[in-house]
Amino acid sequence: MKKYCLFAISVILGLYSCINTNTPSQSSSADITFTVQSGTSKSFPSATFDKNVVKGTNGKDTLYVVVSNKDSLPYLTNPDSLVPVISGNNLKSVKITLNDTTTFTYSTTKSDTISFRDTVKIVTVSEDGKHSLTFKVVVNIHQHDPDLYVWTPKASSIYPENAVAEKLVFADSLLLYVKTASNVVLYTSTTDGATWGRKTLTNFPNSFDIKYLVKNQDKLYIAENQEVYASSDGISWTKYDTGNSINHLEFALNGEIFGVSGNPVVLQVLDTTAMSWGGTLSLPSNFPIENEGIFVTNGTAGNERVFVVGGKDASGTMLNTVFSSEYGSYWTNLASINVFSPRIDVAAVQYDNVLMLFGGRDGDGILGIDNYFAISPDYGISWRTPYTNMVMPIDLTPRYNCQVVVNNEKTIIYFVGGQNDSGFTKDAWAVMKNSVLWDSMQ
Repeated sequence: MKKYCLFAISVILGLYSCINTNTPSQSSSADITFTVQSGTSKSFPSATFDKNVVKGTNGKDTLYVVVSNKDSLPYLTNPDSLVPVISGNNLKSVKITLNDTTTFTYSTTKSDTISFRDTVKIVTVSEDGKHSLTFKVVVNIHQHDPDLYVWTPKASSIYPENAVAEKLVFADSLLLYVKTASNVVLYTSTTDGATWGRKTLTNFPNSFDIKYLVKNQDKLYIAENQEVYASSDGISWTKYDTGNSINHLEFALNGEIFGVSGNPVVLQVLDTTAMSWGGTLSLPSNFPIENEGIFVTNGTAGNERVFVVGGKDASGTMLNTVFSSEYGSYWTNLASINVFSPRIDVAAVQYDNVLMLFGGRDGDGILGIDNYFAISPDYGISWRTPYTNMVMPIDLTPRYNCQVVVNNEKTIIYFVGGQNDSGFTKDAWAVMKNSVLWDSMQ
């Protein structure tokens, strides 16, 4: 008899256990995940919203949770045409309040747009009805065009001298070399081009063409004939006799310094330890040797790449070529078709993966406003006029031999000096794309 009683008790306990296991417990979480979608045909990338809990005075109780997107939605997104997307753990209720006046129940089966011009409040209740949370949603939208290039005037009269040439270098600060009929003086700016101070150069070769002064790693170099001058600070210079002759320096690339020499024209590589020239490299027959625009920047593969634009070849022919090389030993003319007119004294710069040409002269003189500024979004292969949000201000006068550099962080273009029919402009501008500025502030 006892055996049967024990068996009956076991069966009852087993049945109770099964019944208890099949009864799911209700969630006590009132938390949510939140994002928005476009309620129009204009889509945008998925928006990520972060949550910041606001506690009471006791530091324990949660008053509410602020929900906001760190990366603003695209420029011109309409805050009245956004669809909230809310998800939680089997919430009992989700209510949305607009402007503290209109309240409605959120449904995952509908995709109605609401206005996020003001803060939107969301109140959730957990599935078990025991917990509630209040969320205040702030949707950030870019108020300025991220692709807009902002041109800011910095200085209107940097120096008083009567210049015959200029050379701008960025080496932790802006260094502007100004050549006069008798000497070379240096002006520096550590304030983004707004104020400039005059420095006295020591042992600088005043007769050299300062256009071909180059920066290589942490030093500056300039060379002609058998002489090379080097400086660590741009002010005090040391002279070296190489024993070999070159016409002038051309550029520094991947830690090496290249000079132009001979007829036919070739490149030579400077051994900066022995201060001697060697490693002769051939050049295309129509390679420019004067009045060219030169810019060195990082290439798509990570190595530096040099661009040599326009100028004149050994026969004096004005060119519309865009030569490019990663190592100086092999050159490609990217502008294999007549994408722009032959020109000299053009400034070349790469910024935000766009190669740009500023100013210059062609056979008719200073380039006009219609072809003064050209851009290439594919590293020099194709060229076009700038987009409307890149256009230069109307009070920036056309010029040639303007000096253009990019700072170390690659966030700002400095546009300094140059010449027009009235002489040297002696001004300074800073140029920055909005999205590059925003990225640098994060």
